[in-house]
Amino acid sequence: MKKTLWVATFTLLFLLPFFVSFATADNVTITIKGGFGCIVTIQNNGNYTINGSISIVSHLIFREGYGNTTGHGPIEPGESISARYFPFGIDSIYAMGQAGNLTVTRNGISFFRFVFLFKE
Repeated sequence: MKKTLWVATFTLLFLLPFFVSFATADNVTITIKGGFGCIVTIQNNGNYTINGSISIVSHLIFREGYGNTTGHGPIEPGESISARYFPFGIDSIYAMGQAGNLTVTRNGISFFRFVFLFKE
């Protein structure tokens, strides 16, 4: 019974992203997902090209060092850009997506590969 419970718990952590944050304005959707890694996506649903930028920064809590993942550039109508970060260790995470006047940010922590994001 214990093995089944452990397998089910870890399977859900891998398959289901949780702590999902998103915002929509001017036909632009920015999504930040935690769970197994951190994923930031900017989707352009409008009729014109937009500029978007993504930043995911992690600082190691118990030792020196940090990780940084970025993505930026023009996003054509119907297209999207995304950045993924899979930390290893116990880190503090800062994720940000920006397109035009719309900005979504989240802070969180990671425990090995699992990212838990919090509302500000």
